[in-house]
Amino acid sequence: AGFRHYELQARDDEVPNRSLVYCFLRICESEGGAVAVHDDSGRGVSCCLVAVWMLSLGEGPGSGVCGEGGADTRDAWTADEAVAWVRLNRGGSITSQQHDFLRTLDRGGLVRLMRHEEPPQPHPHGPPLRAHGSPLAPS
Repeated sequence: AGFRHYELQARDDEVPNRSLVYCFLRICESEGGAVAVHDDSGRGVSCCLVAVWMLSLGEGPGSGVCGEGGADTRDAWTADEAVAWVRLNRGGSITSQQHDFLRTLDRGGLVRLMRHEEPPQPHPHGPPLRAHGSPLAPS
């Protein structure tokens, strides 16, 4: 057994853009198991992305919001619930700007974000995704 290391370029305090959200959700969907997430402080954009993933759980059946899925939000987490859960487990996480961003993803907003007409744009701080080799490859 091994693991793959992905590096998504983002600043701790930033609101994730569509490209970052897309890459993160694709990783979560493709791994089929546990995914460890961390940033410089362990309280910034990584926690926001975990909340985005929580919101994606209620966005419909199938391969998730990045693939062919509905927008069934009956059992979905709300942004406020996801933020509360993340903050309960990681105090001081998710800035107010990130929380406001997460609220825009409620009630199908995440599906609308992911189904935007344009393909994801490169992240302004570097390549949006670098996968480091095969399992257990040094990063």
